[in-house]
Amino acid sequence: MKYLCLLNLETNGYSATVADFANNIIASADTKEKIIQLTREALAIYLQEMNETPAPKHFKLEDVSQEILEDFDQPEAILIEPMPMNPVSLEVERIIERSDLTLAVLAIRMGTSPAALVRMKNPFYWGQSLETLRKLADATNTKLEVHFKMQRKASTVLTTV
Repeated sequence: MKYLCLLNLETNGYSATVADFANNIIASADTKEKIIQLTREALAIYLQEMNETPAPKHFKLEDVSQEILEDFDQPEAILIEPMPMNPVSLEVERIIERSDLTLAVLAIRMGTSPAALVRMKNPFYWGQSLETLRKLADATNTKLEVHFKMQRKASTVLTTV
């Protein structure tokens, strides 16, 4: 699902908001590419926290209220999708929170750094190795299970004439 994002070029970079959530999603960055990435991430986190994905209400600049537009000099409107979030990272964050261990203590138990643990629980990080997840499970006295689920593909019907 795509949401209308309003970009504004300012003297020190860009600012942006998502029109449907203008009071809740506000970002700023040096470059247009970075502001789009940050806004997509902010949108994904906001929707995750809402625990729902409401249908967009704004599709073009003309749909946006003057109240929202007054913060923009010359807004550029683009449609964006939320950044995909890694469910493994979300689970890593839950395990770390439930462990009641500080990142420093957990890092020592795993033989890594606190910065590596922060990266592992970043919802937009996709580089956790199975070995590192095993170390996390051992350090938090939890069980690691990996499951694959077969997705059903739409069946193809072949007919002969």
